[in-house]
Amino acid sequence: MRLAALALMALVACGGGQPAAESAPESNTRSEESFAAYNQGAKALAAGRREAAVKDFARAVELDAGNHAAWYQLGVHDERAGRWTDATGRLQKAADLRPKNPVYRHHLGRSLLESGNAKAAGVELEASLALEPGQYRTHYFLGRARERLGDFRGAARAWTEAARLEPCFVPAFERLSALYESWGFGAQAMAVVEAGLQCSSPMDGRPRWRLHAVCARVREQQNQIEASLGCYDRAIAE
Repeated sequence: MRLAALALMALVACGGGQPAAESAPESNTRSEESFAAYNQGAKALAAGRREAAVKDFARAVELDAGNHAAWYQLGVHDERAGRWTDATGRLQKAADLRPKNPVYRHHLGRSLLESGNAKAAGVELEASLALEPGQYRTHYFLGRARERLGDFRGAARAWTEAARLEPCFVPAFERLSALYESWGFGAQAMAVVEAGLQCSSPMDGRPRWRLHAVCARVREQQNQIEASLGCYDRAIAE
């Protein structure tokens, strides 16, 4: 997926261009100072000094409200801290400034989803995918947005695509198998469970106990008690 690469593209210059001459307007000078503050923040972030980086990014947008990359970094910092409302405001500014950046639209959609606005989240996530269809995480969050809106078929399609794009992304298999289970489609649920368990190294080291739990419940409903107990044992061990 190109999501990480696209995120790096968001770190390019936010204005300025060539160094301003002494007679340049003050706005150009502030834009250059904003770009310098952003670069300083990027270096601090790379060095693991996150709080220092946030101060630099905040200074960057104070100097130039058009610094979309700094707004994005501030929004992502809020995301990491679970401050979804703050994240939404800052990511909205980044997306407004660069509406064709799929990374900005992805993060804005995710923050809207976590803030409880599933409808707006779906709009942003779909816009992100229109720009870059290969983002498996975006498909996953789109599925969650559709699920909250009661569009379960749409959710299934989104999670299926996420799983297709990244066979080691456990959350997509978890959501999809549980949805099939809730519909009473035991065979489909088990097919998804088995596909999700094929990856020997799940992304982010996420445990797969939920997949084993779906297996246990489906096998129990099918009156396959021994198989069900085996799945429960694996869920506990995971």
